[in-house]
Amino acid sequence: MLLRSSRPRTTATLAAHLRASRINRPASPKMAWTSGRRTFSSSSWFSSPSSSSSSSSSSSSSPRFSYVIAESYSAKKRNDTLAPAHFEERLREERDLVRAQLNQLSVSAQAAAADNDMRALAAHEYHAGLLRRKLREIEDQLALIVLVQQLNLHSPLQFLKESATSESQGITTTPEQLEILDRETGEDSYFISPTSGPVAAKGIAFGVADGVGGWAAMGVDPSAISKGLCFYLHRIFSTHMAIQLADPPTAASAVGLPAPRALLTAAFTDLKDLQRLSSNAAAIAGGTTACVGIASASTGTLHLANLGDSGAIVFRAGKIAFHSDPQVHAFNTPYQLSIIPREIQELEDRANESQGQRIADTPADAEVLSFQLKHGDVVLVATDGFLDNIFPSHALAIITDYMLAKNAWTKSSIASSGEILPNSKSHLSHASVGALAHKLVSAAYNAARNPKSKTPFGTEFSREFKSPYPGGKPDDTTVLVMHVQDPSQVELPPKSKI
Repeated sequence: MLLRSSRPRTTATLAAHLRASRINRPASPKMAWTSGRRTFSSSSWFSSPSSSSSSSSSSSSSPRFSYVIAESYSAKKRNDTLAPAHFEERLREERDLVRAQLNQLSVSAQAAAADNDMRALAAHEYHAGLLRRKLREIEDQLALIVLVQQLNLHSPLQFLKESATSESQGITTTPEQLEILDRETGEDSYFISPTSGPVAAKGIAFGVADGVGGWAAMGVDPSAISKGLCFYLHRIFSTHMAIQLADPPTAASAVGLPAPRALLTAAFTDLKDLQRLSSNAAAIAGGTTACVGIASASTGTLHLANLGDSGAIVFRAGKIAFHSDPQVHAFNTPYQLSIIPREIQELEDRANESQGQRIADTPADAEVLSFQLKHGDVVLVATDGFLDNIFPSHALAIITDYMLAKNAWTKSSIASSGEILPNSKSHLSHASVGALAHKLVSAAYNAARNPKSKTPFGTEFSREFKSPYPGGKPDDTTVLVMHVQDPSQVELPPKSKI
């Protein structure tokens, strides 16, 4: 279940934790990423198109590279989720109904015993056993709601923000990191963290997390754990890179990017430490999925750690080049990282016979994937709000139409081939890639609310329950889009004359 560390991680122990699994990169740059909405750029990240210097001198070449990040999201309205008070009321009504059914069975069983009807008596006892088990489950849920109310788990985000600035122990908390806790992304969250410094360290870390909504009916805010995880993912990555870049790298000690699963492990450990050290007045609880990516600018390799039903797809010149698979224990039950307060865990341990234990996977369960990117690729990372409502083939059609319209992909000059190729002259702006992200989120939003939509979720539901599922599944939806550019292939537009 919970894995607890002995103390909060400081900058020194954090660096040691990640250094063991860092990925060393050659010194010459190859890839740059463009996506929309937010731009991160620095003159020190560029190298001149005319530069023909070797990898050993590339770090001192003139400017060229930039990283521009795109995101789009849509938060589902909460009116389709029972408020805790209404959920508690419904449970009490259900409990009273089960008690009444048990009383009726008891009367019937007494009559069967008086008539010496052993078959009827056995049937009554069997049904009474099922009802008693259901009654225990309801009473356990009611006890859990009362306990959550006592622990005050409703609004931990303010506690997260206060803790982020007070327990940093020398780690600087940036406005971009605090913004993660304030975004109106519903139960979803995301982070984007580029690097700067020597070219060997150039890269970008990004990812999405989706708080498990089943906690909401208990009065727990599912967004707290997803936002807290993304906060620590951003802060740990940027802190790790700052430590790595404190001294100029040498040939024997190249600056490296951390492995995504190591980053996920460190972030989840820090979030659990925060929970362990907090008072019950502001405890954190819940579960979240996560898909974390780290892309290297020096090699063009995308490394992923995916846990749960969020995921990543790479689209290459009109085709799907790569697709991560969801991790699920059962239908609509994804792998998830869970933080369960001790009091709740003890209650669930006592109720284990009737209810079973809540799922609590670890970062070690995340699937680790690597993929070599190429110029013109479009990388999509999304929560299940998108993946449950849009088939990959539908996403491919949207992206292909858009990339062709923007001339970022082109059709082959050989008419009979119909082949689509990346355009070597393409240089999509951050606004253009941001518009693509918005198109994808809009498509998922519309599909989720169309009762006639055919969706991945509906297809899986029908396969699981042998029953049709009408339309899509409304949910919080978060999409990150990244356009890959290889500077050696891109012809940048000429500078305007002053």
